[in-house]
Amino acid sequence: GRVIDRFGPQNIDAHGIHVSGTVAGGGILNPMYKGMAPHATVISQYFSDILANADAYVQDLRMVLTCNSYSAYDPGCPWEGEYDFLSYYTDVQMNTYPSLLHVFASGNDGGAACSPFARPYGTVKSGFQCAKNVLTVGNMDNTISNVINAGSSSGPVEDGRIKPEIVAGGTGVWSTWNNNGYGVLSGTSQACPTVAGGLALLIQRYRQLHGGADPSAALIKALACNTATDMGNPGPD
Repeated sequence: GRVIDRFGPQNIDAHGIHVSGTVAGGGILNPMYKGMAPHATVISQYFSDILANADAYVQDLRMVLTCNSYSAYDPGCPWEGEYDFLSYYTDVQMNTYPSLLHVFASGNDGGAACSPFARPYGTVKSGFQCAKNVLTVGNMDNTISNVINAGSSSGPVEDGRIKPEIVAGGTGVWSTWNNNGYGVLSGTSQACPTVAGGLALLIQRYRQLHGGADPSAALIKALACNTATDMGNPGPD
């Protein structure tokens, strides 16, 4: 009863089910694998169709967060880190709807060496991930020593901005799977919904404290970045 299905005719996909469960799974079969915001309403959409339909969902369904674990480009250094028409489209949309925050996985190209940077740097996916107003998420391996997963795409992007702005546990994540089961996956795709689900709780609390009003996306992004634990070199890396 918490899923609005707009997925369309595509085949059922374990990756999408896994990501959705990390955001909002109810933990019905195993409470250990409950999602971050287990009472949230999920609009299930294929690929970037969630962005294409965001105007309607914001106005009709009061959507305030999207979780995007995909990229518009295949791996390859010529396509990494570029601010392009997709980045621009995403920024314009968020300016139009100030309470809408798009959360994106940074990509899994950290194993590439994109000159003049040493790996994993300069490998954030072009397009959506490089938008200025989105929150881009990298993959931290919290199964061992809270280090950045070697496959996690890292900035800077082409114009020099730091991306991702934040990292979260995305390695060895258990979540919902096909046919009413649970499975484990790793990647920035798994870190992204961890952040999105956590932000859903923050927005819920804001509404409780402010008469049901929505916070601005800029405020939520700033709170996430400025209250994160600073690891590695002091300050933004």
